[in-house]
Amino acid sequence: MFENLVAQPAANQLIGDIRSSSLPSSLLFHGPAASGKGTAALELGRVLSCENPQAPWNCTCSACTLHRTL
Repeated sequence: MFENLVAQPAANQLIGDIRSSSLPSSLLFHGPAASGKGTAALELGRVLSCENPQAPWNCTCSACTLHRTL
């Protein structure tokens, strides 16, 4: 889960929120250009729609396959 986010401390917060079922109903990804906001948002979408509870990056479920190919 979030293996492709490098040096993003917010990933740990997202993982904790997902595991405790306390993810907010909306999130704002804010920061300088090329800071990984888009990658984080896309990865969150993939993780939330994954059929595997662990949501590994190499998951082969249909939802993950669609997300990775956009």
